[in-house]
Amino acid sequence: MSNPHADTSAEQFPRLPLYAVSGLLLFSLVAVAVVRFGAPEAGVDGIAAEQLASQVVERQALIFRDLENGAVGVFDPASGKQLTTIEPGTNGFMRSTLRGLGRERMRRNLTPDEPFEIRILDNGRALLVDPAIDREVDLWAFGETNAMNFINLFNETQAILGGNRQQVASQSAAAAGSGDRADNN
Repeated sequence: MSNPHADTSAEQFPRLPLYAVSGLLLFSLVAVAVVRFGAPEAGVDGIAAEQLASQVVERQALIFRDLENGAVGVFDPASGKQLTTIEPGTNGFMRSTLRGLGRERMRRNLTPDEPFEIRILDNGRALLVDPAIDREVDLWAFGETNAMNFINLFNETQAILGGNRQQVASQSAAAAGSGDRADNN
């Protein structure tokens, strides 16, 4: 007797889509393994070896405080003097980056009056460093426009404090400009 429920046509799952999905999965795994374990130019936590070997050539310590009108005041840590103001509705990347680092300080019960540092490296890259939480933000990773906002702030505060750093912006743009160009504001 034959089984009335048995399908004698032996329908099979189409092989081409199965092979395509399997190949894509294998390719993805190999690509991740190469990037994660085999990229010789990658350093600690994905920081390029070039950046790890770079030297700081300029630095400016600054304190950032929220003001009552929604602006962010930029202060000299040595004198306590307000150097400039980041007005509300401007420099969105700068404000959100500082706010994110400030939130991490509050989470760790640290004082907001610890200075940040803007550092210019010999390769032209710019970093925002928060020594209080041991965090560095490579500003060029967020595009030239965003990095230049911090470099312009660096130049402005240097000029107010008597430094002669007006060439930093053009040197940094030329040196680091060959990298990321995703301008986010």
